[in-house]
Amino acid sequence: MSSRAIGPHLLDTGPVLCLGGSEVMAELYDVHLAGEGAVVAMVADEVRGWSSALVTQGDHRRISGVKRAGSGAVARYGKTLLSTAIPTPVPEPATISAIRRDLEDHAARKRPGRTVRANEHAGETYSIHEAAVRSLRFVSNDGGARHVAGARSVAHESFADIARRLVSCQQDVKPKRILGELQRLVREGVDIGDVVNSVLDLRWASQ
Repeated sequence: MSSRAIGPHLLDTGPVLCLGGSEVMAELYDVHLAGEGAVVAMVADEVRGWSSALVTQGDHRRISGVKRAGSGAVARYGKTLLSTAIPTPVPEPATISAIRRDLEDHAARKRPGRTVRANEHAGETYSIHEAAVRSLRFVSNDGGARHVAGARSVAHESFADIARRLVSCQQDVKPKRILGELQRLVREGVDIGDVVNSVLDLRWASQ
């Protein structure tokens, strides 16, 4: 497998928001990688939720940029990726409860005393479950989710890794422009799953 190949993969909410927030990278993803990409229904719901999120006066939680990314994702993928999402299994397998507990435990260790919101880890929970069952790569910007996925032998990476793949598999868009897109997303409050400070940070590890 070449450094640019990803194979069948599941996108978590964060990577879908990144695509919704960057037309440049979404166009590259759609050409080179999207054919093997999917999301679970919970992630599709989370993306739609961000597209209609309430932005309070002053936007102290930096919601507006994420909301724009959600709206962009719904506009671009509402009739494709999001509408063909993998349905939530009913009844819920016991492994899903175990994954949810692991995600909550990891979050509690990282941020002791923090109150967990209802369904906070829903997209990650179901994505990890489906990735394990279907032998898919899991793309998430959440370090805890990647940790839990790795503990279940699920191959995983972040959206920054997707950007590295895009840099390596095409020549039309310069790495500097992709770097600028990633840095803009971060400024707008959209997590990219890694720290990318220069074009050197966009080199694929196997190169």
